[in-house]
Amino acid sequence: MSQRDQLFGIIEQDVFDDVRDFGLLNEHMNRLYSLLLARDTVEINVVNECILPLLDAVRGRARRRSKVMGAFQLRGEPQAMDTLIGYFAPDRRTRIQTAWLNVVSSAERCLLLNERNGKVLATQSEIVQGLLDPHAGDLYAPGY
Repeated sequence: MSQRDQLFGIIEQDVFDDVRDFGLLNEHMNRLYSLLLARDTVEINVVNECILPLLDAVRGRARRRSKVMGAFQLRGEPQAMDTLIGYFAPDRRTRIQTAWLNVVSSAERCLLLNERNGKVLATQSEIVQGLLDPHAGDLYAPGY
C-alpha cells in the first residue's frame, strides 16, 4: 500500500470516527442541558467525564487531518478538506463527502448546544450572585 493510500485510509477512518463521536457529543450536550436545568451536579460531572475524552479524540483527529492536508500541500486553504476528498476514488468519495458534511453540521450543532448550556450556567451564576449579595435588595423585584 502506498503512503498516499495509507493517508487516505487514515482520513477516511477519522471522518467516520468523527461522525460517531460528534453524534455522541450532541447527545451528551443535550443531556447536559437537562441536568443543568435540574442542577444535578453528580450527573453533570458524569456527563462531563464522558464529554472530555470525546473532545480529546476529535481534537487529535483534527490535528492529524491537518498534517495529512499539509502532506498534500493543502494547508491554509478554506476548502482544503473538500479538495482532499476530491482526491479519493469516486466510489469512496461520495461516502466520505457525505460523512464529512455530517461532521461539519454536527460540529456546528455542538457549538450551538454549548452556547445554550453556557447561557444556562451564566443565568444560574447571576442568580447565585444575587442571592449572596447582601446589598442586592429584593432579588425577585422586576428589573424595570
